[in-house]
Amino acid sequence: MELSLGHSTLLFVASALAAAAISFWMYRRTTPKLSAGRKFVLTSLRFVALTIILFLLARPILSRLIESRIPPVLAVLIDASQSIGVVTPDADSTAMAEAQRIASEIAAQELDGEVHFLAFDAEVRPVVSDSLDGITFDGQRTDIATSIERTIESYADGNLAGLLLISDGRFTAGRNPIHAADRSPVPIYTVALGDTTERRDIRIAAINTNELTYSGTEVPVQIGVEAVGFDGRRSSVRLSVNGEVVDSTPVDLPPDRVERTIELSFVPSSPGLFTVEARVLPLDGEITTRNNVASTAIRVLDSRRKILLVGGAPDPDVSSLYQTLSDGDETEVTRIVQRSGTEFYGQPFPGDLSDFDLLVLVGYPAAGASSAHLANISRAVQGGLPILFTLTRATDLRLYREHIASLVGAVNSSARRGFFDASFVLTQAGRRHPVFDGLADDEALQQLPPLAINESSWETAPDVSVLATTRVRGIDLSDPAIVTRRTGDYRAAAILGAGHWRLNNLPQDLSRYDDYWPTLLANLTQWLSATRDDRPVRVRSIRDQFAGDEQIEFTGQVYDESLNPIDDATVSVTITSPDGNDFRHTMKPIGSGRYNLDVRPLGEGSYRYRASASRNGAELGGDSGTFAIGNLTLEFRNTSADPVLMRQIAYRSGGQSIDPASIAELPALLAKQNSFAVRSSVARTETELWRQFPFAIVVILLLTAEWVLRKRSGLS
Repeated sequence: MELSLGHSTLLFVASALAAAAISFWMYRRTTPKLSAGRKFVLTSLRFVALTIILFLLARPILSRLIESRIPPVLAVLIDASQSIGVVTPDADSTAMAEAQRIASEIAAQELDGEVHFLAFDAEVRPVVSDSLDGITFDGQRTDIATSIERTIESYADGNLAGLLLISDGRFTAGRNPIHAADRSPVPIYTVALGDTTERRDIRIAAINTNELTYSGTEVPVQIGVEAVGFDGRRSSVRLSVNGEVVDSTPVDLPPDRVERTIELSFVPSSPGLFTVEARVLPLDGEITTRNNVASTAIRVLDSRRKILLVGGAPDPDVSSLYQTLSDGDETEVTRIVQRSGTEFYGQPFPGDLSDFDLLVLVGYPAAGASSAHLANISRAVQGGLPILFTLTRATDLRLYREHIASLVGAVNSSARRGFFDASFVLTQAGRRHPVFDGLADDEALQQLPPLAINESSWETAPDVSVLATTRVRGIDLSDPAIVTRRTGDYRAAAILGAGHWRLNNLPQDLSRYDDYWPTLLANLTQWLSATRDDRPVRVRSIRDQFAGDEQIEFTGQVYDESLNPIDDATVSVTITSPDGNDFRHTMKPIGSGRYNLDVRPLGEGSYRYRASASRNGAELGGDSGTFAIGNLTLEFRNTSADPVLMRQIAYRSGGQSIDPASIAELPALLAKQNSFAVRSSVARTETELWRQFPFAIVVILLLTAEWVLRKRSGLS
């Protein structure tokens, strides 16, 4: 125990002597005169009160050292994943039963310390010793590394002296546990469970398909099949969509550990989210059939993006652009080329442009273009149809200025016929724009063939973003080369250079840039076709596909009519299961008009959800969507134990591998370890006496006693 003062001790002593002198002087002479004994009592009361006050003003602190003894703790980590239920070599028990037997035997042992039981799969959780028989071995992932690390973290302030890991050594999530063992501050003892030999088994090793497709388009699905012990036997692989078999084929099972790839397909007839499941039919003698199936989800859009390409005249730019836009199943391009004022090659000019998702003008309007057609284009674009204009030598710049310039926001102040070659240079706006995402390569821009730039001068509207300007013989000009515009309900873009067919036909020495122009054009069309989302209520699941043991997470946003965020709305989400049952939930507000929701894991299948938001009884709007939950079979991908990994974990951490039949030797093994011992802990506590109220009470009592004695003695 130690007493210290916050101020100088000499100052306190000097102040105490001054208090003694003041107290003596006050009662040296009194009227009426008092006896020497009474003077002494009054002087003492005053002196003690003043001294205590001075003592407290010096801010005294009382320090004490408290020693405690903390017993060692052995944390027993029990693998509670599904793979522990696989049959062991004797075929009469399971690793699950063996794990429970070992845990119960450890609980009955007398150790010189405490034993804490924890079950783990993807997460780690405590288990009381009385409930060991009730551990449910149903975890769909095994994360050994994270479980070790979090257990060590949870005992950071205790006396964790060792870990005992009971597992088959198969991890299906997280990092390799060897790294966690290397950094473990305590030894890890391991008990390996399960069968070390591979049993006869057939499994779906992989299922691969497009995540996004379109209705009416054939969707190929590649399925990988592996087998052990069935070489030469025949089975069958079936492909199901939302529970309905759509394709199948027989398969000759491959040799052990060889993956055979089978391709099946289906054609979705409607849009939506579909659960695609691959299943290989089981054969007699398989150790488990849980891994005979795998699933994924794909989103089917309503139809392919419809593009109308209008050419001003037969031109290489028209052919090149048509070829690039048509390359892929996601677009359907209709090409028409102006022959004369009202006539076109291919088919007549469409009377209704609302059927198209994007309008591409390549050199159109050319000389003699129909005013009626141009007026139709103007109405459609102003009504929301996105437009991409590309200049060619066939473009009639007078007609362009009268009918198209106001739509794309790039106006030619003159109509010259001459062209000159120029490369283009990205502006700062271009480097930040999604159109040039991954394409801001200055070297590529200078290596690519130049564009033919018209000699006319150009001006852009205030709401136009100039993404690229021109460069001639190393001199940067301010003339726009590529511009974009987003205004009102439509988007527009313009490429003010001809001859871009050369970008799609590069010589051999520039082959590394073959993808530049197709990627740029794809980015442009994607940006132009992106819909404007001004809905007041937007609710989405964070993913389209969830695993069987995952929580389903939703995010939401709520806005008023002016698109200002609303924080106090009531947002309800109703989830409809594949069998038609509804589950209603309420989202939690997290500020700035944002909301979230976590839903417990659900069963396999495709789900629909409806969201609605209200405020003070008034409906604000709603949203809807779909998501899918797949059958998670990670725990059955490999049915054999990995005792080698378990031994490495023990060795790398300074522990020891223990045979399941020798678990009775655990107390003796721990006794030999110096680390498994009681730890003394010394804690220093400090008490600020000047904050303790009893001193104030003593001072008040002393001054009160002095006042009462003075009154009884006749003093004023």
